[in-house]
Amino acid sequence: MAKGSSRVMSMIDINEQKTRKFYSEVISLYPPEVIDILWRSKTEFLDSLKGAVYKGDNKEYEVDFSGLKIKFSKPIFNILFLNKTVIKFDKPIGQRLELNNYIYLELRESPLVNLEDKESAGLFPLSRRYYWGYFFINEDSRDDSYYPKEVLSLFIFQLKERLIKDYAFSANLDIYINFCSLFESIKYILKIKKDKETLKEKALYRLCTDFGLIERKRYTTTKINMSQNINEIYDKDTNYFLLTARKQYNIDSLKFYLSAMENLDPSYQFLELYHVLESYFYKYFYNYIKNLKKVETKKEFGRIREHIREEQMLKLVIKDISNEFSQLKQEIANIDNIGQFCDNFLPRNVNLDNLDEDEEEKFSNKLSDFIYQIRNNIVHTKESNKSIRNLSEGEQRTLMEINKLLLFVVRKVFDENIEW
Repeated sequence: MAKGSSRVMSMIDINEQKTRKFYSEVISLYPPEVIDILWRSKTEFLDSLKGAVYKGDNKEYEVDFSGLKIKFSKPIFNILFLNKTVIKFDKPIGQRLELNNYIYLELRESPLVNLEDKESAGLFPLSRRYYWGYFFINEDSRDDSYYPKEVLSLFIFQLKERLIKDYAFSANLDIYINFCSLFESIKYILKIKKDKETLKEKALYRLCTDFGLIERKRYTTTKINMSQNINEIYDKDTNYFLLTARKQYNIDSLKFYLSAMENLDPSYQFLELYHVLESYFYKYFYNYIKNLKKVETKKEFGRIREHIREEQMLKLVIKDISNEFSQLKQEIANIDNIGQFCDNFLPRNVNLDNLDEDEEEKFSNKLSDFIYQIRNNIVHTKESNKSIRNLSEGEQRTLMEINKLLLFVVRKVFDENIEW
């Protein structure tokens, strides 16, 4: 058959059971008057599909539902009306889909990241050699765009919830409407092998950092995770330190980072970013101990006891990115009303408004105190009038800018610790 030819489907090609199921579960969600005028009865709907015309040049099926003209991509038509595979259409938006050893995630743009330049639309494999997964960007501004078969399942499984029930159908009966346009579109999809957990976390981090994209979730968490406590470091009986570096801290920290990118509340954003730094406390403290001379004097032991405190371990983390202090100062200078914010919510001795420290250790100490005191205010002053949880609109904007400073710090810590 020639490439540009058309073919009318024979009656036996349609899977009537699947077609009736699609009508009952999806088409029936339209208002009764829309069904009566455009889609007609279930039998008429079925008959219309039996008369579908395949356009080989576009790889589309065109169907005339008594005047309502719809075009389907070949993969969509096959899944809905031809093959025998049972399909569910009721997967909620914001929930991951697990299917055939893959996980499908819908992504959205983060409220904390604003990138002017985005990658062009298309399907991008996560590996050039292995079928580990794909990242898809939908060109939803085009009327003829479809989902490629590699990521199509997520769209199909969510048809019930994505249906636009008040869709404004065109009065021009000569125009074929793209089936996908009848549903809320999915702009970004990540599909990845179920057994590639580390790859998934790293892909989400890169997509967030490079594209400003985060996972779309059905429910937004509002839980505050309290800080970890170190109960005992030094064992007097054995004269050993009981602290070891955590092998999982990189993946744990990525999860905190992604959680921050998903949260609309600036207070919770700050806490999640703080938890990223906190997840490295053990590692930096462990390295600090190793770099000390033998712990034989009260002076050396006193240094260790001093750095057991959380705020001191934070300083170890901040100090590690000392080569970025000039950029950090610039980030701080870009924060509007930071002086007033410090006066309203932080102790008097903690203020970055007039920062002129040139010595790296003094600067790191001052910045660490600033970060730590904000953390304390959020966690410990729940109902106070001076709580950061009770911010005006302008103060929330200032905290969002502070979060961008903290985001810069977090990314530099990642650069120092994670090998991609």
